[in-house]
Amino acid sequence: MRERRADLDHEVQPSVAFDGAADFYDETKALSPDALAATIDMLAGEFGEARRVLEVGVGTGLLAIPLAQRGVRVDGIDLSAPMLDRAIAKSLACSTVGFTVADATRLPFGDRTFGGAFIRHVLHLVPDWRRVLSEAVRVIRPGGTLVVSITDYTGLYQEIQERFLAEAGGLPLAVGLRPDDPASLRRAMTWLGGKSRMLPVVRGFRTMTVEHFLTGIEEGQYSWTWAASDARRRMAAKTLRTWLVQRFGNLERPVEPEFAAEWWAFDLPGRFEPQP
Repeated sequence: MRERRADLDHEVQPSVAFDGAADFYDETKALSPDALAATIDMLAGEFGEARRVLEVGVGTGLLAIPLAQRGVRVDGIDLSAPMLDRAIAKSLACSTVGFTVADATRLPFGDRTFGGAFIRHVLHLVPDWRRVLSEAVRVIRPGGTLVVSITDYTGLYQEIQERFLAEAGGLPLAVGLRPDDPASLRRAMTWLGGKSRMLPVVRGFRTMTVEHFLTGIEEGQYSWTWAASDARRRMAAKTLRTWLVQRFGNLERPVEPEFAAEWWAFDLPGRFEPQP
């Protein structure tokens, strides 16, 4: 599908839209080539037999486009029209991927439309994140699979994130599901009838330096910085910079470059029956 379909007649809130992040989303959320290849291999393995797959929160098509190029028919939804405009521009050579402006809590698809669905870096942005899961389950055919990743930063990068949130006035890590709480994800999917499987961990290497990460915080490139005013965000980042220089000296190098991303698969029953 070449034309972006707008199925919302107004901006839906309080889900967090990434309109202002379209210019730098690929930079902040991109995977290294080895990690991207491993992720696409994993998704293709899960959805190879599905006739049609949905990505919830498709962004600029970082995963949807290469997965479609592997022969999987992918439809992606996102709340941000500017993000989808970029996805469409990148997908011109691929005819098996489509994009729709929509809210993940109100999917514009009928029941049992898709053979499977996947979600990455979305649930922390939606206060009613359980509704997102319920909607995804609704549009998946019986016996299909929902694949979810909520992994965020680890090691030093997680420590930097936590210190920023504290310095900026005790900001929350997420308005929705915390990325460090897979247990709540599994409980919610159990209630929806999903049987959980932890998929092989996707490992890769960061090329992002500490300086690059810190600059992104200063410029408000990460959704977890958006609750702070510009002045408070920059003041907190300045404090972080002093601490990091004292700790490492040179910030122009990756620290703890290896990362691991967890993905969970939830196999849905042949007939959907929520647990009591």
